[in-house]
Formats: sequence, C-alpha cells, structure tokens
Amino acid sequence: MTLQALYCDACGSRDLVRVDDERYRCSHCGASVLVAAEQRASPVAHAAPPSLRGPLFGVAGLLMAAVFAVVLWQVSVSPRTPRNEVINASTIELSAAAPVQALQGEKAREKLLVMVTNRGTRVVIAPHVAANFYGGSTKLESRSAYAQTSVLRPGESAPVLIEVPPAIAGRPGKAQRHEIALASPLRAVATTDGQVLKFSDARLVERDMQFKLAARIQAPSGRSPMQRCRASIVLLDRYDGIVALGDGRCNARDVAPGESTLIDASFVRLGTLPVARWRYHIDYELAQPAPSPALAVAPANRQQTVVGSAEALGSNTTWDAADLLRR
Repeated sequence: MTLQALYCDACGSRDLVRVDDERYRCSHCGASVLVAAEQRASPVAHAAPPSLRGPLFGVAGLLMAAVFAVVLWQVSVSPRTPRNEVINASTIELSAAAPVQALQGEKAREKLLVMVTNRGTRVVIAPHVAANFYGGSTKLESRSAYAQTSVLRPGESAPVLIEVPPAIAGRPGKAQRHEIALASPLRAVATTDGQVLKFSDARLVERDMQFKLAARIQAPSGRSPMQRCRASIVLLDRYDGIVALGDGRCNARDVAPGESTLIDASFVRLGTLPVARWRYHIDYELAQPAPSPALAVAPANRQQTVVGSAEALGSNTTWDAADLLRR
C-alpha cells in the first residue's frame, strides 16, 4: 500500500498529534482531523492531496495587510484641507467706505469701495463685507459683497465693491449714514506654498470705456491637475488710484500639469485716468485623490505687477479672448 503523509485540512500543516483512533489534532492551528476507517492503520495513510485553503488564506491576508499599509501611508502623506475654522474677526481691518461710480457694461451704478486688510497671522477665505444704510435710527436696507480674491494672506489687502440700493442711490437725503462690518464669520483656510502662476501672452485692451484682459495660464508642474483658478486684477493710474477692478476664471477645469488654459477677465471701471500699471495674483486649487478635497495654493510671493497701459481697440474690433490672443 502506498503511504502518503496526512495533512491538516485547515492549514495544510503536517504536524499532527493523534488524539484517538479517529482523530488527530493539528499542532499548528489546533484543528481536528478526522481519519476514515481504511486509513486508520497508519497515521500517514492519507491519500488526499494537501489542502491549499490555509496557505491561500495566509497569502491573501498578507496581501490585504500590505494594501492597508499602503493606503494608510498615502493618507498620512497626502495634503488635506481641514474644515474651515471660524477665527477672531478682529484680525480683519476695514477701511472707510468711499462712494464711487462703477461702470460695468453701459451702465454706471453707485457703489461703495472698501479695502479689507488681513492683520492676522493666518490665511483666510475672502471676507464677506456688509453695508447697512440708516435713516436716523431706522435701518433702511443692507447690501453685501465678498473681497475680490479667493483667499487673503496675512498683510494682504483686497477691494470690496458694495452696491448702493437703488432706492437710496442718487437720493442724498434718503440715507443719513451707512455702517460697514463683516457680514459673516471669518474663516481660516489651509493653503500651501506652491508654484507662482503668471500670465503668458497677456493682452489688456480697452474699447468704448471698457477693459478686458485675455491671457494664457500654464498649469503648474507636478502630478496633480489644476482643478480651477482665479485671477484678481487691479488697474492703477500714475497716482496709484484705482482705475478698474478685474476678475477672471480659468476657462477649463482639471488642466493637466504643463497644459495651458485661457483667462477671460472682465472689469468694473471706477476711474477715468489712463492705466499706468496693473497688479494681479492668481489663486488656484490642485485636485487630490478621493476623498480628499482640492488643495488651495496661495504662494507668499504671488502678487505680480505689470507696467504698461491698455491697448485701445476700435468699436468694431473683436472682443473674444481667444481671437485677441491670435492677433
């Protein structure tokens, strides 16, 4: 009779201890092994092939442990943006509100220009500022707007344009005073110092008292796509007075590293003097592996200054950003 070794059905071990005529116990995993009557003559007379269930379970367990360890490592090293934290609003300084005539399109509207400055030590989300209009002790109306930026770094300032209600605009006696205050809680935001983005092939043009900026932006190098971006622009005259405020968003989302996209920025005009220089910065976000949120990037040296005036265009000249950059 051909004798074959007896194996544990649970783990495949050969280290078995005889308990009685019908059973053996595995010294490795403790499982009981039943022996058929025709096999009892010899503890090694088991003709069945060795079970692979135990070894396979062991390999699968090792693989699962390795995958779990990799996931934990990736989570620990991936930059994540925590929930925005409400912080002390006294770190934001609000200037006095200056009445301005804001020309956007063909209509001029009365607005209040307020400058907000971050006097704190943390980066904050664009402050939300309100103007409350009073007639005596009666609050007549309220209006609010966000600072023209995505985030405000310590020491930075940004403009806010708040609309004067139509019922009050142009009627000096309607509202006797206005008060400026933050309209919502101030929130800190986690950012990282990444690559500074600059315009390429930028073209600032003026037509019929209106401004437009057409430019290209190249997504930063690395492995993460640029999920979105925003350009905040201030046009200045030779006396550093504000001529216009501009805001532009990337035309495309999820721009791969090294690829370019267009910025088409429109402006609200506040002054009539020619543009002597302009200042801008670009905020952007990088996509992160799920479930992490996008990573906000706001480098400390992101503010850029360009010396030069706006190029005058004829009334019939194209106003499309892509066409402007082809010329």
